[in-house]
This record gives sequence, C-alpha cells and structure tokens, in this order.
Amino acid sequence: VVRERETSMPALASAPLPPGTGLYDPPPGDRANYVSLYCDGGITLVFPVQMQADAPGFVSVDWTAGSMRYQVDRKFERLQQRVGTLELTEISREDAEVFPPRFKDSGKAGQD
Repeated sequence: VVRERETSMPALASAPLPPGTGLYDPPPGDRANYVSLYCDGGITLVFPVQMQADAPGFVSVDWTAGSMRYQVDRKFERLQQRVGTLELTEISREDAEVFPPRFKDSGKAGQD
C-alpha cells in the first residue's frame, strides 16, 4: 500500500528538463553514419544508422538525473562481438559546465 501525503520536502523536479544537449564525452572516430536524437528530459541518444557487421562502432546515451549527468557508451570492434567496452561517465551537472571532457588527456596529466 502506497500512501501520499504532503511533506516539507522540496519538490524533486518542478519543471521537465529540456531536450538533451549532446554527449558530454563523445567517443573518437568518424560519426558520418550516426544519428543523434535530442529527447525531452535531457536525454541524448547516438547510434549508427547502418553499418557493416565487421565494422567498429558505438551506441551512447547521455542523461541528467537530479544533480548528476551520466553517459554510457557501448563500444565494439565488430558488431557481431559481445561488448568490447562498456563505459560510464558520471559528473555533476555543475561540473559538466566547467570541466571539459577528457580534461585529464590535455597532455599535462601527471605534470606539476
């Protein structure tokens, strides 16, 4: 049994999020045969329109939930293979506006 009642807790999300703004950390490579969908609720989907069974590729989804932004990438060397890699990027919404993706790959990582 679920019961609803008024509380003093603030509303989680009073207004729906706008459409997605793109991937936070796009995978490298040619995206000529890819389509991006910018969906209501802050969701972005990127996937191939068509591809050869032995071609590399990826499928990505980026979304915002509460104060966090997430991106999941399923990358593969060949479409017929099982998951090559499954990567999760997790960053606060505020930090996503400040820190560019791959900020550690700027060529200065590990240097003082």
